[in-house]
Amino acid sequence: MATLYVNSTSGSDSWAGTAASPWRTWRHACSAASSGDVVNYASGSYPVTADVTTVTGNVTHQATTARGASITTSSSSLTLFFPASVSNFTLSGLVFVGHSTSASNGNNSLLRVNGGSGMVFSNVEIMNTQAHGLRFTGGASGWLVTGCEIHQENYSAYGKDCIAIDGTGTSGSVVNCEIYHGNHVGVNPSSIGGGTVYIAGTTIRDMASHCIGLDSNCSVISA
Repeated sequence: MATLYVNSTSGSDSWAGTAASPWRTWRHACSAASSGDVVNYASGSYPVTADVTTVTGNVTHQATTARGASITTSSSSLTLFFPASVSNFTLSGLVFVGHSTSASNGNNSLLRVNGGSGMVFSNVEIMNTQAHGLRFTGGASGWLVTGCEIHQENYSAYGKDCIAIDGTGTSGSVVNCEIYHGNHVGVNPSSIGGGTVYIAGTTIRDMASHCIGLDSNCSVISA
């Protein structure tokens, strides 16, 4: 268990990730951290040039200043965070910025969680994407999206949701969030096979389609 540091201007991924010798990139930190670590990101921009698919579980990634660290891409085809069957990670105070001129990427989402359990997105901002902003699939369960801001800027031709939820048993909570300017639906559970989505204290507005989606294979509880 360690406290690690990342700095997009003064760091190097060949260093140890300490305060004196920080790492440089988001992609490296996601894969190089170990279970139990806390990774701190200095304010700045962290460009991503390849899908981030290797992610260690039970790690907290947090901005040292809330929403001061931005994970960005200038590519139309990248997913900035794509853990598969990874559990108990936390993203806190980070900003994820998509590519405003693309349609959907190969995974149809800027951030995608496939399986696993116990994930937390806290005070995260997801913006400027024509793909799904955040997608939970593959039975991902026990996830929490809290205090987050998700907005896609009304690229209404592309029909992608701010939060997309699919796959048998996929279940979690959206609490105290602000969701707006969506390409399609604000929170959209679809074919989750009896899964439950709990929504509380959340404002959803200015969607191209509707605020909350619902089909016969899932339950949505709003408070």
